[in-house]
Amino acid sequence: MGLKSYIRDILSSDNPASSRRLITLLVAMHFITASFAILFFAFYSILWTQKGTVNLELLGTLKIILQYDFYVILSGLGFITSTDVLKLIIK
Repeated sequence: MGLKSYIRDILSSDNPASSRRLITLLVAMHFITASFAILFFAFYSILWTQKGTVNLELLGTLKIILQYDFYVILSGLGFITSTDVLKLIIK
């Protein structure tokens, strides 16, 4: 199965699982991008400040942003799995 056929399956309206795959793919790409951006800013702030000084407020803020980003991802993945959980509870 090639990449083209996988993307075609994700964007297909015939398969009900395709929307779940698309949301999972978007959430994963968002988390990976945000994680690398935050790591870049953290290392940038450490490397370009004077020796022995680190802006702890900036690093704390970046930590909070990453934490809230993780909560957004958990809620997105919870949205994806909620239908299966409801089907399991009903059965």
